[in-house]
Amino acid sequence: MSLSEEMIESIHAHDLEAADAYFDLALQEDSLEDLYYLADALYELGFTNYLKDLAEYLLNVYGENDELKLVLAEIHFENNEEDLAFDYLLEIDSESEAYPQSLLLQADIYQANQLVEVAENKLLEAFDLLGAHPVLEFALAEFYFSQGRFLESIHYYDKLLEKDIELFSGTNIYFRLAMAQSSIGEFEPAISLYQMSLEVEDHLDIHFQLAITYFQNEDLESALKHFNKVKEKDPSYSSVYPYLANIYLTWKDLEEAKEMIDQGLHYDQVNAELFSLAALIYLQLGESDQANDYFERALELEPLHVSLRIQYIDLLMDQQNFDQVIHLIEEAASLQVIDPLMTWAEARAYEELEDYDKAREAYEEVYPALKESLEFNKDYLNFLRDEGQWDLIQSILSHMLKMYPDDSDLHLFKERLSD
Repeated sequence: MSLSEEMIESIHAHDLEAADAYFDLALQEDSLEDLYYLADALYELGFTNYLKDLAEYLLNVYGENDELKLVLAEIHFENNEEDLAFDYLLEIDSESEAYPQSLLLQADIYQANQLVEVAENKLLEAFDLLGAHPVLEFALAEFYFSQGRFLESIHYYDKLLEKDIELFSGTNIYFRLAMAQSSIGEFEPAISLYQMSLEVEDHLDIHFQLAITYFQNEDLESALKHFNKVKEKDPSYSSVYPYLANIYLTWKDLEEAKEMIDQGLHYDQVNAELFSLAALIYLQLGESDQANDYFERALELEPLHVSLRIQYIDLLMDQQNFDQVIHLIEEAASLQVIDPLMTWAEARAYEELEDYDKAREAYEEVYPALKESLEFNKDYLNFLRDEGQWDLIQSILSHMLKMYPDDSDLHLFKERLSD
């Protein structure tokens, strides 16, 4: 048995001290063939520190080898040493057999640094060199999928399936293709593909995505069946509970929706969607104080969530809790979360608190964004009437009547101005 083989045996036996010793001896005494065996074995086992030292040793002692340069480039990339990775990749000549693989690694590095167009060009150059090779078809499919370019990704996933490749590098091709089809709204083909992917591997994530696609396709009975299948196999799979709650909300079954939320919160106390749905359910049940508590918890988890904050603001406006409305909007501003609907609510809240200067400032600030909104302008016109700003009233009212000539409230407002 060679020293390289002794080292691998020591690693399998978890005797790293012996592995260290055999590694040093192997570099001194083993044949080149043994050392290449060791490099392959270390690569498979993921022992990159040993592999890096071995590859550098082989390059220094035995001279140029582009496969070793690829290995070192990959190790440096994984260690976030991209400049060192490129040093090795750029040494690989375009005539080398390793050049297409070097292009793939360059594409990974460029994509990791958000240089998407350059990454795509490297992949396409490799494709031009090697043609319809499964490695490149998979790389292009994954690249386009990651960029949300689903039609292009579908093309290359289909190419793999045409070659009867259902699994590639641990990736279920039917599953990927189903997600791509679902993402472009092709729900029926996606459902068939999810079912085929389950024949390749029965995985909860596939059941979950299949259930989501049924949900998006408005087949709620089938969605419920598959969401429940996920829940039964793994009750801690907390992502199912918001969907289950939404199904029961659609069916006006508030108690069952509440039960789904309670079950979800038992497993997951950091899911803002669960808390926000709980708030909406308790609101419909007429328990507004409990709804407030859940909105607060949701915003603690996701303070930048605009629609969630607006929902809570609307509730507080209904409760006439205008000071808390102002607090939520000021908090949002401190987080640089700005939305016209919040500024409109701010204007109304200051108006109710009789702070008319701040109300005016808020109305004037948001007017350019909401000047086409009928409901906003009704509020603004009423405020301007109380302020006695007749010229501005006439201008806004004339504009709104052109946009909404049949609105009875606007005509009534105009008549009252004339009285």
